Amino acid sequence: MASSFGKRMRRMGIEDDLNLSEEKYPIRFLCLKTNSSDNSGSLKVVDSFAKFYGAEVPARVYLHLPSGALWFGTYVQNLKRIIGLDNFMTYYNIKPYNVVVLEYFGASDFGVEIFNCYALEIDYCLKDIPFFNGVCCNNHLGLVIDGFPESNEIENDKFWSSLSYNAKSTWSAAHELLINEKHLQDDNYYKILTGEACLNLDLNSSMKWLHLGFKKHMWNINLKWEDDEVYFDREWNNFAKNIRLSVGDICVFLNTSHPQRFQIALFEKATICNFYRAGCSSRKGLLKFYKVISYENIYSGEMEVPRLFLNEFGEVKGADIRLFLGDGCEFSGYVCESSHVMIGLKDMLAKYSVSEHYVVFFDYVGSSTFYVSIYNTLGMNIFNKMEEKLLVEELIKQLEVVIKGMIEMNVGDVAGVSVVGGQISDGALNYFTVDLKKCNVAQTGHGVYFARHIFSIYRTWRNGTILNVIHDEKTWRVAVHRKKKMCRFGRGWDQFAKASKLKEGQKLKFCHVSDYTFAISFV
Repeated sequence: MASSFGKRMRRMGIEDDLNLSEEKYPIRFLCLKTNSSDNSGSLKVVDSFAKFYGAEVPARVYLHLPSGALWFGTYVQNLKRIIGLDNFMTYYNIKPYNVVVLEYFGASDFGVEIFNCYALEIDYCLKDIPFFNGVCCNNHLGLVIDGFPESNEIENDKFWSSLSYNAKSTWSAAHELLINEKHLQDDNYYKILTGEACLNLDLNSSMKWLHLGFKKHMWNINLKWEDDEVYFDREWNNFAKNIRLSVGDICVFLNTSHPQRFQIALFEKATICNFYRAGCSSRKGLLKFYKVISYENIYSGEMEVPRLFLNEFGEVKGADIRLFLGDGCEFSGYVCESSHVMIGLKDMLAKYSVSEHYVVFFDYVGSSTFYVSIYNTLGMNIFNKMEEKLLVEELIKQLEVVIKGMIEMNVGDVAGVSVVGGQISDGALNYFTVDLKKCNVAQTGHGVYFARHIFSIYRTWRNGTILNVIHDEKTWRVAVHRKKKMCRFGRGWDQFAKASKLKEGQKLKFCHVSDYTFAISFV
């Protein structure tokens, strides 16, 4: 059942999507880079936007990135395109089948979000270069950088396969192969699959060949069996070279309708870390991903969560989740720890008449909570018409107020209670204290280690689990670095230490407030 905390607005019907003339700014819509020939230096706006707003958009437009960068472009009304974006595409490595979300603020201004083939929002601060030709940022310096390699048809097919696996719920992954140096050597035969892998792929010695590749491009690989071990012939080497395999890449074998034909989804070591880092914008959560809706999603109410998202935010595995939408409605769900599938979304999809090919975005704001946006088959956000919306920044503030209230309540309970072994005797609160060392405050150092006596608190945390760190009435989101029984603050600690002006020799008290929240104070 859906609940609401805020003003209920009328339900948006699909028929409303065709009448946009009464909408108020901002207007959110999708752009999809379909292939390399699709005017690589331009973005095509959706027909609905061009019809109702194209005439009022001036030729000179400005693209605002979450990082604060500002790019120039030219809107051509009869083409329904923003052109002159070659450097923009190069700088952010926008490939075919990447998704771009545009938010029109009126006049000449657009907000921009970019999503890669792993269905994750990209890192907007990859380079230490402020901007170059076409960008207005920082001190208006002009720089020239090398572009990315041009995509060919095989590369485009590879991108599509990765996007399809990550953005859609396929339930088809049969095996994962981590590429090592032996897989890329020049040889006549290659031992690619172990006996266990053959079982996962249902391969047996009667099979003499395999087809590996993507939607449009396949390689016919002959098999050689010796003592129940299988070897690939030299066509594997051609396959690896054509798709530019590198050591550290991961090939996911996806089942198809033919038992000897496997589609490959590739996770490239060079790009898997290119996703959004929290703190770039106060209007955003920790990381956003999207899913393209299929009939199976609607029927079952289940969706696979992209694996790279779960690698970064493992705390949502096995957790009950809360989903908030722009009209203020709240839904609940669950992420299965073993299958990595979100369960219980059927009511949400039904309420908003979500059909096949709708696109749903999940912006993670911490504490197992997501802000959800829905785009229809026209590429328009279904809440565009709503004058009063729940915005993601408002949801973040509400969560911070709740956390702060929990802190104040717990601190009040602690007054006058004796401390035994680092724990309040009634079990209300666990804490530990640390004398800061140089390594804890240096930019090249590392975060504070958690005390062993609170191991029961962080026992289930994974590497990358995100914590809410409360200090001086501000909330920071800091990841943990976990290795066996050792656990310390990781990514995000440097920013917290710098902003809080921590110094060597200071003594900090870390009070555990709730599952993923610590309050930090000076002693």
